[in-house]
Amino acid sequence: MNSRWKGILAGVGLFLIFTLLIHLVLVLDTDRFRDSSIRTWYSSFKDKSYDGLRVSVDRKTMLVMGSSEFGHGREGFYHPSRMFAEGQMDYLTVGSPFTQSLFHTVALGALEGDLGNRKAVLLLSPTWFYKGGVKKKAYALRFSETEYLAFLEDARLPWDLKTYVMGRTERLLNKDPKLSRRVAFIDRAVRARHAGKEGLVTAVSYQLLKLQAGDRDLIRFRTAYWLEKRNLMPGLKNLSGHPNPPDASPELLRGLKGGEVIDWSGCYRRARTSSARHSHNPFYMSDSVWKKKFRKTYKKMANSHAKDSLAHSMEYKDLEAFLRCAQAARVRVCLVIQPLNGYWFDYTGLTPDKRAAVDVRVKALGRKYGARVVSLSKYDYSPFVTMDPVHPWGEGWLRINEAIYNFYQTA
Repeated sequence: MNSRWKGILAGVGLFLIFTLLIHLVLVLDTDRFRDSSIRTWYSSFKDKSYDGLRVSVDRKTMLVMGSSEFGHGREGFYHPSRMFAEGQMDYLTVGSPFTQSLFHTVALGALEGDLGNRKAVLLLSPTWFYKGGVKKKAYALRFSETEYLAFLEDARLPWDLKTYVMGRTERLLNKDPKLSRRVAFIDRAVRARHAGKEGLVTAVSYQLLKLQAGDRDLIRFRTAYWLEKRNLMPGLKNLSGHPNPPDASPELLRGLKGGEVIDWSGCYRRARTSSARHSHNPFYMSDSVWKKKFRKTYKKMANSHAKDSLAHSMEYKDLEAFLRCAQAARVRVCLVIQPLNGYWFDYTGLTPDKRAAVDVRVKALGRKYGARVVSLSKYDYSPFVTMDPVHPWGEGWLRINEAIYNFYQTA
């Protein structure tokens, strides 16, 4: 072997040793990296890191999975990160804009082995169920390679469920060349292993990719958290320890801190009164949102959803995959169908008969897989239930919180 090749091999060897040392430092330190505020941290960096999520759960932690709603209303008392800040529930939120059923199927499968509390809540927005389901760009934006790897390696999950998720993922990522290549390699390796035909080169390459992906996601997770914890980025300012918001009365807070039965009726009265002071528009939205996004354009949006349907969507198949994953892993599920602003969607043409399709199909899936289904669609016409067309406001969050809390309390 000439000196040139010796130099190349020496360089590769040093690089691998350096990579392994970084990995060991991260792994050893991450197992000690526990902060309760991570559990309600609203961040895609958290959602994408399997190790970041893994160290945030313990034997009592329940998963609460959703989407962009977690980012709305955080400044008010009725957001779950504020209302349950005194430890009434041990839960981990997973979700940010564009995370839908397929993302959560992967996340649940990745995390189920770390869950002592075998429960998961999935907050469903009816708007997920437009014809196309999750969009390709949206899925690529939120795709977690580390959770995907952990999902595929979970021995509890049936092979046909894994092949469904692999097929959907390959199709949804086909417009992202880099992610598509990496996923194609992962899927080939997993299929070869399943068939007993995995070669040495493939096995080593797979482990190196897994190591690199895990360290990359963990570094991003910890860097983002460090910056936000020090107020160098927005995000953690509304978690526990922040001064109480004005709509949280001392009596209500004392009751919650004392572990007493929550006065839901009192909460609803306070929420409606608080929201009514900040809503003076024909759709009962938050005035700040109305003025910023809708006041000048709403007339153009009349009947803009008239041709849309929620009856047929790939999202239902992805939701069924989520339920199959939970059933195989013996995780009990509560599906919460969030309320919409019925006044707005009637105006834009997505009428009650169209919206009712989500209730019908989700309830049917719930019966099939033994999942609890809580539909909040009956509150679509409650004033102030949403701050915009889809995101919960004070009362909306309270309705969701009550469903989550009741499920958490079940034996």
